[in-house]
Amino acid sequence: MGSVGNWMTKRRMQDPVKGTAFVVSANSWTRAQVPSPLHARLVVEGEGVPKTTVDHTEKVGPKLWGVWPSPAQTLPVTIDRADPTRLLIDWQQLLDRKEQHQREAAAAEEQHLLDQAYGRNS
Repeated sequence: MGSVGNWMTKRRMQDPVKGTAFVVSANSWTRAQVPSPLHARLVVEGEGVPKTTVDHTEKVGPKLWGVWPSPAQTLPVTIDRADPTRLLIDWQQLLDRKEQHQREAAAAEEQHLLDQAYGRNS
């Protein structure tokens, strides 16, 4: 999942490496613009990439609004060691994490209801 801009960024990367981006600030998505522009200040790091503050901008489609970055969140990214301002957010991993958390919450709720129905204390 990605945009043409993401494909171009990855193509321009000279030395890509997996890493993380800590969200310092990010704007909110808006229905007024589709895709919505993401403007975020991130602290990126990865193997061979020391912590670097980056102002990141990209357009994000509505399918990803449910995993829109928020301050204090850590995002999975690919960073260019040669130029850490070139980065790709791994949106698919964020979607997978969200789905996993939803499955875990649903299973916990189901267990809680079973315990309640059988009079077990949880």
